[in-house]
Amino acid sequence: MDSQLASTELAATKLELSVMDEPRISARTSRAIIAFVREHMGPAALSRVFQGLLVAPELESLHYCYRGKALDLAFFENADNWVPNSLMQRLYRNLEREGVDAYELGFYAMNYGGRANQALLMSLLQRFGVNKTLARAAQINAHFNQTKHVSLRYIDDEAAIVRADYVAGVKHSAFITEFNLGAYAGILHFLRLEQIKCWIVADETEQEPGYSIIRARWKKPSYAQRLVYFFSLTNSKIKRYFSA
Repeated sequence: MDSQLASTELAATKLELSVMDEPRISARTSRAIIAFVREHMGPAALSRVFQGLLVAPELESLHYCYRGKALDLAFFENADNWVPNSLMQRLYRNLEREGVDAYELGFYAMNYGGRANQALLMSLLQRFGVNKTLARAAQINAHFNQTKHVSLRYIDDEAAIVRADYVAGVKHSAFITEFNLGAYAGILHFLRLEQIKCWIVADETEQEPGYSIIRARWKKPSYAQRLVYFFSLTNSKIKRYFSA
């Protein structure tokens, strides 16, 4: 009874995430960010990166709760959760203030999350080639990030143009575009492509909703390389990931 009363009082004084009406981003992204901070900045830096969201030393929120429980670091590390855009924007601003390289962070985040899907991505690459694999990656990105619509404006076996149109009410920053640039480079690197180059063609951050256009080039993998990718996998891995 006492615990139920405490939970009710907590919900009355803190903003409940589950009822916040705004686009959300999968906590897969925040989980990768936390891993990056721990690895490159040290655990002590987490309190600075989550300033305004979580309070040290417990790293719990004074302003937000989720399902009646004070928001904590574990929420941002649970890949099944969804983080409201306003909280992610604050997290990105804190990272920028701390001098984090957005490109490096995006590259790390993509490879950190991609490890779980390595067998699937490699088998797609071998079976269908680079262009269809990247198209599938864009679909996956759209599912886990509700703040933008991603479209492949051009793609072949050695180049692509990607456009991200942000939804109404979302204002992105140059830091976020650099993060995305690193993420796309991370995808290409994870697919073991060579001579990768990614650059920003356009980035509208002043108007709302804004957009960004990113272009990428790489060396077309040979048929022999695709065979190497295929035989590096076991049939059991391919079967497990396709049936998941």
